Formats: sequence, structure tokens, C-alpha cells
Amino acid sequence: MLSWEKIDAIPGWFMFQSYCVWRALLDQQARVAGDLFEIGVWRGRSASLLASYRKGDEKLYLCDLRLDEPAVQRAIRSVGSEPVNIVPLSGPSADLPAKLDLKAMHQTVRWFHIDGEHTGTAVYRELEFANRIVNTDGIVVIDDFFSPRYPANTTEAIRYLEKNPFHFRLLAVGFNKGYLCRPESLPRYMDFMASGMSGALSAYGAKTTIFKTTGPWDTDAVGITDYVANHLEFVNGVATGRLLPPVLAAATKASWIRQFAEREGINLSDSYAYSDSMSDLPMLSVVGHPAAVNPDMRLRQTALHHDWPILNLK
Repeated sequence: MLSWEKIDAIPGWFMFQSYCVWRALLDQQARVAGDLFEIGVWRGRSASLLASYRKGDEKLYLCDLRLDEPAVQRAIRSVGSEPVNIVPLSGPSADLPAKLDLKAMHQTVRWFHIDGEHTGTAVYRELEFANRIVNTDGIVVIDDFFSPRYPANTTEAIRYLEKNPFHFRLLAVGFNKGYLCRPESLPRYMDFMASGMSGALSAYGAKTTIFKTTGPWDTDAVGITDYVANHLEFVNGVATGRLLPPVLAAATKASWIRQFAEREGINLSDSYAYSDSMSDLPMLSVVGHPAAVNPDMRLRQTALHHDWPILNLK
């Protein structure tokens, strides 16, 4: 039986939280037919999970610059699966269109994982490739999304979404990965995010909460299971410009986060926070992974002093 302990015994960087998210989403594809595709395999840590979810005659395409087939086969067997219907593809992802029959593969893939070169050019090209083969119910996963080490993974993915709004939509972001789906399947996955995702993650041992993302490139993609916000004061139906107490800002925001984490059993040392303003310093200080995003001058100086990641998104 597939378990995190078996996956964790395989060398690699695939996280426990991502393992839980993948299983929750792959479970949702139980009635979806389609092949699985991974760019960036190494020793087969995440590929072994995908092999466990391969059904019937479905294929598992594995592309790596120097694919170590024996190591990947051993990894797949170590989790209780057999390495059958594997399509090994050794070499750069740029060569894939020349190696594969893309007409025959049109909309045949239900899961596409991008974890290869980690350059903006490669990510954009791989999204173009995914658009040709991912089916209506398919999911595209981008590794190191919002990672300060590989900012181009995020900026080029967003640029692709902005230029091609009818190809993919941003479904979720979490634990170092971004998840895209086709616009046609967005409502179904949104319903699952809102009503079932937290329970599914909990069933696999992950303690987390799903929040809505916002931005011009996702249009309210993810359903809300929990949130908090400030409220405007209205008098006779007219906004006064004042906020109703308690105002969530500065230390009050940090206090709410501590209370929420304690109530939900969330480890703040493993949590992330993002802000552009020095006013959020208390919030950034209570989590283990703070990051400054397009920060003002004071926050930039503070982030540099503490060696926090700084994201400059245009």
C-alpha cells in the first residue's frame, strides 16, 4: 500500500505536504482517463506516486536530462507498484516535440508535472507543450512556484497565463508548487477545493487550510474554507472610509494568526507569510518562512538584514 514512509525513503525533495495535495487531487481523477507526464524525475520520488495512480493502459512518461531508468524502476517497486507502461525520455524537454507523436497525444494527459530546468524559457516552453497534450480534466503542476530561488518559474508561468487565458487557469498554490487546470474543469475543482480538500488533506495527515487566491491571472480560482478580513463602516448605505474594530493590522494581525494556528493545530514554524509593507512586520515575524514581495524601502532593509527572501514581481 502506498504510504508517505515509502515515498520518503526515495531520494529527492518532494515534500510531505505536496504528497498529500497530490493524492487528494489524483483521487479526484479516479474517473478521469489519461496518461501521466513528469519532466524532471531524478530518482523517481514523485514519479513513484504517479506510478501508483496509473490505471489500466495509461502510460507514465518520464523525462529527465539523464534519466536513470534502473533507479526509477527500483523506486516504483519500492512503493508497491510495477514499472509498466513507462515511456522513458532521456534528454532535455526541448527535444520532446521531436521525439513524440503530438497529434496522437492530443489531449491524452491528465497529470503534467514541470520540475525540470527551472528557467523561465523552459517553463514557458513546457507550458506550451502541456497545452497540446493535457486533456479537459487534466492538472498541470509547476515546481518551485513563488520560490525566491527560481523567480522565473513564477513570472513566466504568470506571463503565459496572461497571454493565454483560455489555455489554463491557476487553481491553487501551496507548498512550493503551483497547480493549473483547464478553464472548463475549473468549477469542478473549485467545488472540491471549497468542500472537500481540507478533509482530504487531513485524511492523509496534513494539517492545513485552503485559502482563496486572487489576481488578474486566476479570477478567484480557489474556494475559501476559512478567512478573515477587515470590514468597512457603512452609514445609511454609504461607506465612511473607516474600518470597524477590531482592525486586523500590525500586531493585531499577528495575534489573530497565532490564535488561528493554535486552534487548527498548525505549526507556525512551517508556515509562510508574504507582505509588501513594513506594517506587516509582526505577521512576518511569527512564521518560519517570511517573504517580502515588492517591499517598501523599510521592509526591504529589514528583509535584507534578516536574510528573508525578496520577491520582485512585475
